[in-house]
Amino acid sequence: HCEDDADEVEPKIVTRHILPPIPERSHDWHAYLDGQEESGPQGFGHTEEGAIADLKEQMEALSAESVAELKEAAAIQ
Repeated sequence: HCEDDADEVEPKIVTRHILPPIPERSHDWHAYLDGQEESGPQGFGHTEEGAIADLKEQMEALSAESVAELKEAAAIQ
């Protein structure tokens, strides 16, 4: 591990109970990173925990995508 890793602070996850006016209940909860409601990854779920889990999946997918892009860029050079 790098020393800088210890200084990194996990972004705060914010959740909202939104109850959209649709019969489907799978989007009742919304989760996002504090300060990134519009521009960052979003998670939705039937429960607050489900929305957080979905957000974390979205973040992992973005992270994996970023790593793949970095590897591809390094291979091109």
